[in-house]
Amino acid sequence: MLVLAGILVAVVVAARVLTDVWWYHQLGFLQTFTTKLWLQLALFVVGGGLLAAAVAVSLTVGYRSRPIYAPISTEQAGLDRYRESLEPLRRIVVIVLAVATGLFGGSVAMSQWQTLLLFLHRVDFGTKDPQFGLDNGFYVFTLPWVGFLVSFLSAAVVLGGVAALATHYLYGGLRLSGGGPRTTRAARIHLAVLAALFLLLRGAGYWLDRYELMTSPSTHINIQGVVGPSYTDVHAVLPAKAILAIVAVLVAFLFVAAAVGASWRLPGIGTALLVVSAIAVGGIYPWAVQKFQVTPNRQALEQTYVRKNITATRDAYDVADSAVSEYVADTSVSQNQLRADAQTIPGIRLLDPSIVSSAFQQTQGQRNYYAFPETLDVDRYEIGGTTQDTVIAARELNLSGLGATQRNWVNEHTVYTHGYGVVAARGNERAQDGRPAYFEANIPSTGDLGRYEPRIYFGEKTTDYSVVGGPASKSPVEIDYPDNSAQGYATTTYAGGGGVAVGGLLQKAAYALKFGDQNILLSSSVNADSKILYDRTPRERVEKVAPWLTLDGDAYPAVVDGKVLWLLDGYTTSASYPYSATTALGDVTQDSLTQTQNSVQALQDRTVNYVRNSVKATVDAYTGAVTLYAWDAQDPVLRAWMAAYPGAVKPLADIDGSLMSHLRYPQDMFKVQREVLARYHVTDASSFLTGQDFWDVPIDPTKDTAEGVAAPAQPPYYLTLQMPGTSTPSFSLTTNYVPLRSAAGSGSQILTGFAAVDSNAGSTGGTKNADYGKIRLLEVPQSSTVPGPVQVQNNIQSNAQVADAIRLLGLGAGSKYINGNLLTLPVGGGLLYVEPIYAQSTGENSFPQLRKVVAVFGESIGIADTLDDALNQVFGGNSGATAPDQGAPSTGTPTTGSTPAPTTSAPAGTDQTAQQQLDAALDTARQAITDSAAALAKGDFTGYGQAQTRLSDAVTAATAAQARLEQAAGTGPSASATASPSATSPSASPSASATTAPSATPTP
Repeated sequence: MLVLAGILVAVVVAARVLTDVWWYHQLGFLQTFTTKLWLQLALFVVGGGLLAAAVAVSLTVGYRSRPIYAPISTEQAGLDRYRESLEPLRRIVVIVLAVATGLFGGSVAMSQWQTLLLFLHRVDFGTKDPQFGLDNGFYVFTLPWVGFLVSFLSAAVVLGGVAALATHYLYGGLRLSGGGPRTTRAARIHLAVLAALFLLLRGAGYWLDRYELMTSPSTHINIQGVVGPSYTDVHAVLPAKAILAIVAVLVAFLFVAAAVGASWRLPGIGTALLVVSAIAVGGIYPWAVQKFQVTPNRQALEQTYVRKNITATRDAYDVADSAVSEYVADTSVSQNQLRADAQTIPGIRLLDPSIVSSAFQQTQGQRNYYAFPETLDVDRYEIGGTTQDTVIAARELNLSGLGATQRNWVNEHTVYTHGYGVVAARGNERAQDGRPAYFEANIPSTGDLGRYEPRIYFGEKTTDYSVVGGPASKSPVEIDYPDNSAQGYATTTYAGGGGVAVGGLLQKAAYALKFGDQNILLSSSVNADSKILYDRTPRERVEKVAPWLTLDGDAYPAVVDGKVLWLLDGYTTSASYPYSATTALGDVTQDSLTQTQNSVQALQDRTVNYVRNSVKATVDAYTGAVTLYAWDAQDPVLRAWMAAYPGAVKPLADIDGSLMSHLRYPQDMFKVQREVLARYHVTDASSFLTGQDFWDVPIDPTKDTAEGVAAPAQPPYYLTLQMPGTSTPSFSLTTNYVPLRSAAGSGSQILTGFAAVDSNAGSTGGTKNADYGKIRLLEVPQSSTVPGPVQVQNNIQSNAQVADAIRLLGLGAGSKYINGNLLTLPVGGGLLYVEPIYAQSTGENSFPQLRKVVAVFGESIGIADTLDDALNQVFGGNSGATAPDQGAPSTGTPTTGSTPAPTTSAPAGTDQTAQQQLDAALDTARQAITDSAAALAKGDFTGYGQAQTRLSDAVTAATAAQARLEQAAGTGPSASATASPSATSPSASPSASATTAPSATPTP
């Protein structure tokens, strides 16, 4: 049975290794797999063999050197029965203990493959640490591996020592009681040599501890995350570590002397001296220096070391070149105040990518087996000669949307194999009814992006394998897209270069074992020309070919040179940069999107103190091909990895202009940097030590959180804006700052800072935009009181004018309004806040529609149907700038294709008279709100009362009209439960997929 079990395990492991070889070979990254595999195997064998040998040799030496005639004593007599019981199994016990220890040691050693690979290909940073004057590469590449070796060898000696003590005691070589010598000569030599080796290694450890202080959290500067030696460390701990290293080596020689015949007394005294030294020199002395010298003079003595920490941290996180300027924000308003910012206002993105996914789904999903991510992506495209901020998503395969009768192996793995096309909408516009203003939509894809390969075989939602391809003589079986043909859909056969050939018997058997699915081996759908596609999400493909990268949590699609590419950002990181503050990546990249949207992830939870966005990666949505580009070729960590994997990363020069125009500054990198700048915008060491000007990222005020749950941080937002001091607008990633919250989570919510990083990579092949990655930080003077996002949101929700306008959006029982992202823009000499308001009615197929826009500047608030009107309200009737959002359909809205583009007319099945009444009531209400505000401004309370009466009547009329609309559309409370699907709006069309898709039976 054991032999059969071993053979089965070997076959399964071989199948997995073989399929991995095929997968990596097909992608052109076989070296990545083999380098890692052989290195891990070597480390496992060497590390496991070392620990196993340490235990086995100690057990064997202890047994073979046992005294033949042990002194008769009560102690030894009591051990006789254990020796007798153990003797028949002794060899087996030695083997089992050695193997168990070896497996443990091998698993520990093989986990250090990246550490060894970096050590073998180490490079210089070209900068030196401020304490020892060593190149920073020593700490990043050399020290981690040398430290691991010392620790691992120490563990081997300790385990060998434990085995030696147990064996000598059991067989009489070591006695704890009785007269005469306590050890035999063989036992003394054995134990003394092991003790000497341990002390030599401990001495090496003490010496390395001096360097590791450069990368260890400071225990004496009481500021979270601060790394590096403080005054006490430099003047007390470093000398103590050197003294302890010398003492440990001297004591080791005393044990060597004991091994050759000297008394145990000297090494015993030496060991006691080492312990006392560790307590006195290593503990008490540093405590005394800190307590009596540093604490009373903290500001004076620690400034030098804090200054080193500030410099190193800003370098390590690439924020040293941030442009910091004071921004005295004006809170007063006047007409034409935005005239100087007329180029920025058109770039205000009104479409919230975290809200409009369901709008995309209902208007462009077409069938239930297509889906969009919960959070869409922001990019830019040149439309009509103008670069346009865009909200974009790929229409991906969604197997969970299939009906119950469609869920079988043939359908799920050979028929429904891919998604189709991308959908893109202008970020700063919307259609008249509040839907997105698409410029690329429909199936087949039509719009302004031109011809491209629309089939999405690799995507964020494509998590299962598919078997695709076939001979030209065979009819296609893969559903391509729904159409108006007799069968209701077009079909295709995969012809891309991706996937692994699975036509042969060996391949079928290997993949049947890999996936635990016999259908791969037995189904007639798997033919001689078949390929198998798996590991299909962009993130996992890049993670496999570049396991040394930390990947951004958001991959985004882009149409580039006739292809749909998934773009990802890769980071090289280290936790060993001297004097740099540590950051927990998993914590600082959490925000309201990562906590509520599955399509956006936080970074892998690890602690680092050095980060570079060194790699841009692409994944072809049709072929699955992965390409890595060196985005920061000067990064020493990337240079080390490129030396380890030559040819795996292409140079920056290989990025053409089309791809360059879609690359952007990564969100997670900026999240890390904004967290660092929350403290390290303070560059004066004295001010840093007080911590009184530390900041926080504000919570997202537009998201509701359950009671007792910590409110998530506001995410950074992409938008095009012109920062103060610059000459033109640029695509940027922005964030706000508020004062540091207390440990209890409370604190002031006034605005203290605003940061934007230039995210426009340019459009010239092989050349980055000169300002790309430039962080501009605006510091609001502490004497100013500018409302922060939370305060602004509170003001919006408590404003009477806003409340009146939002009441009109309550389109019946159960309907709701949704706050869009609250954007901040430094314009008009102050801070402008803009928030889109969405309305969503009841009903299974309802979706949010952009209905209102709120603008806030200082204490002035405006709300209107369009951004222009809201800004004009805020700035006394004329803001001085014009936004493109007029609530009208865009001229670029696609109108061709198998499915008509969304129109501005009322959906089919609605009551046109009720729609007209609703529109009229809304117009009346808008005018009444305007009249109310004007009357209040003039102190005309009679006019205000009359306007409020008209407003109340309009709300009543609108509510009644909406109720009629809901009843007609089958979504209201009085709608018939048996309403025909044909009576619903076009947004309900996905429900028809169950009747148009084929239902194949599973192959045995």
